[in-house]
Amino acid sequence: MIRSYLSERCIIIGTPAAGVIRREVTSGVPQGSVLGPLLWNIMFDGLLRVRTPPGTTTICFADDTLIVAEADSIGELEGRANGALETAARWVARAGLSLAADKTEAVLFTNRYKYAEPVVKVNDVRILVRENMRYLGCSVIRELLGKRKYHGAR
Repeated sequence: MIRSYLSERCIIIGTPAAGVIRREVTSGVPQGSVLGPLLWNIMFDGLLRVRTPPGTTTICFADDTLIVAEADSIGELEGRANGALETAARWVARAGLSLAADKTEAVLFTNRYKYAEPVVKVNDVRILVRENMRYLGCSVIRELLGKRKYHGAR
C-alpha cells in the first residue's frame, strides 16, 4: 500500500515560455498528505534512537534536526558535538539520505568572556559558529538565552 501511495507521482507546472511541464516526483511524500507525518515519524524514529555521546540530545521536527551538546570545556564540547554529528551523519547515509553541511549552523552559549571557538564538523566540512541561527522559523540568538555551561547546537 505504501509503495502504491508513493509511486506514479508527478508535478505539473505551467509557464508562459514553455507551457505545461510535467516532471516525475521520485522522493519525499506529498505535501499536506495525511500519511506524510506518520511516514516521517516511522523513518526518523531510527535517528532519535541512535546512541550519541553523553551530554548530547537529538531533537527532530519536520525535516530539521537539532543536536544539542553540553560540556564544561570547549574541548569536551567539540568531542561530544562532533561525535553526535558523526553518528547522525552515518545514520543519514545508511538511510539513503543526504545531510546538507552547507545548511548546518552552530551557536555557542557560554558565560565566559574569553574562549576558543569550537571546531565543529559535518562530513569533514567545518561549520561556522555564529551569533544566531534559525530553527523551525525562530531565531535562536546567543545573547537572549541563559548561559550556564558551553552549549553547541544544530
